[in-house]
Amino acid sequence: ITPDSTGSDDSLIVRVTTNCGQTWTNLKTYTRANQPNLNLTQESLSLDAFSGQNIRIGFYGSEGAVDDLNDYDVHIDNVEVMTPTPKDLALQTVLVPAQDCGSPASFNLKVQVFNNGTEAQTSIPLNYQLAALPPVNQVFSQTINPGQALELTFSAPVDLPNPGTYNLSAWTSLPADANIANDSVKNVILRRPGNG
Repeated sequence: ITPDSTGSDDSLIVRVTTNCGQTWTNLKTYTRANQPNLNLTQESLSLDAFSGQNIRIGFYGSEGAVDDLNDYDVHIDNVEVMTPTPKDLALQTVLVPAQDCGSPASFNLKVQVFNNGTEAQTSIPLNYQLAALPPVNQVFSQTINPGQALELTFSAPVDLPNPGTYNLSAWTSLPADANIANDSVKNVILRRPGNG
């Protein structure tokens, strides 16, 4: 079994209906050729063609006619319908390295940021905080265009001095961000004895 790819004719279709499901319009179709990667990934699709109409959004998954051995799971979470604003950065995920079922004693934190806004952002203020320690703040000078995701790495390492469980928060602090509900992610990190 290959857990990281769809079958030869598997698909996931994002659909919209304006008549309570009597007919559907396909917005995007995912297949083996364009399947999402293994990390949780934010996607944005335009609903401009349905402006002013009452709609329902559906997700249709099919294994197709070919019964491949592939086992590809799809997780859909936090579906939002919103009007884009000029400034809206979303912190999608915190990428913590795993080592023997836990985290290493020290690592450089990576985060994935998505630009939900309509303007490119060239100064990206990000922060993280481990437990009750003071927050670490860093401004990244990379450009992130509308609809683009970017992986960024903090220069200050996360240090886990002793084995145990640690709470880690990360967030964006873009001035005038129109949607602060998608700005932060919280994780629990485990450092096991022997992970050094």
